[in-house]
Amino acid sequence: MAIVTIGHELNLDGHASPAVSETQTYLLLPASKLSPGKVDRLPPVSAERITTAVADETLLFQYSALGFNSHKIHIDRAHARDVEGFPDLVVNGGLATLLLTEFLRKDLLVVPSAIRVRHLAPLYCGRTVTLAADRDGSAWHLKAFDDLNTHAVDMEVDI
Repeated sequence: MAIVTIGHELNLDGHASPAVSETQTYLLLPASKLSPGKVDRLPPVSAERITTAVADETLLFQYSALGFNSHKIHIDRAHARDVEGFPDLVVNGGLATLLLTEFLRKDLLVVPSAIRVRHLAPLYCGRTVTLAADRDGSAWHLKAFDDLNTHAVDMEVDI
């Protein structure tokens, strides 16, 4: 196992502090040789606001290309299944975050001042992703669930 933390700052000319700061922490695990058993669908998702999205193969490819991410789990279905042991192409974590932030921006009409995101489980290409949002005072709590209603992404938003 390895833990990798990457920090990014975007600075504007003439400004002392960064316009955007980002920290990404990755937990890297060895490949699993176990095949997952049958998983039952969890209870339905409930929240103040809900919508769905599907990251199809075209969107996944375009997002991967935009970010110069050539990892085969995002673009090579045979590799994702046969080598890595996933059931299908894996949706990029950044794309899942983008789906949630677009839900926040377009559906909830919220402009965030800060977001914190944790990815808890993988999302797979071509499967429905349920996006859920609940307001908590001056903040929003968003979640993404896979097609079996497994909690996959958690996002805390300050406005």
